[in-house]
Amino acid sequence: SSGINAEWPLRPGFTEQPQYQLSQSFGLRIQRQSINSKQSLLSCIHKVRESHEPFKRSSDAKFKALIVHGINDGMLGQWVRVLANSDTLQQQVYEPWSYMSKHGFSDAMMIVDRLANIKFHLPTDTALKIFHVPEITETPIY
Repeated sequence: SSGINAEWPLRPGFTEQPQYQLSQSFGLRIQRQSINSKQSLLSCIHKVRESHEPFKRSSDAKFKALIVHGINDGMLGQWVRVLANSDTLQQQVYEPWSYMSKHGFSDAMMIVDRLANIKFHLPTDTALKIFHVPEITETPIY
């Protein structure tokens, strides 16, 4: 969850596209054509930060919100692959002897991929409802 809180410098031309700011922070290369998994992940990180930071939500709350968005959007598996394939993130977060560095996340990905076939409408952060902050997604929660 510390990666979510990484600060990135504001550069001219990036203010309208937060995924490009974040891509530089995480060392991820993204294309400018269509939205891909990396752009989706980075945009979601930006949205979670925008919705949670004004209320001083913890890093854990932001991380949980990011995971729930990934589940709701059916993107969690793709996002985990983006993170697992990032050499920069691997070097910063995992020890060379760690399971993630040696084996990747392939075993767990079989389980995570199954979630993409199920439609979820989970709340991203119920604590924000106290402040009447709308959810990031437009999907009503029943």
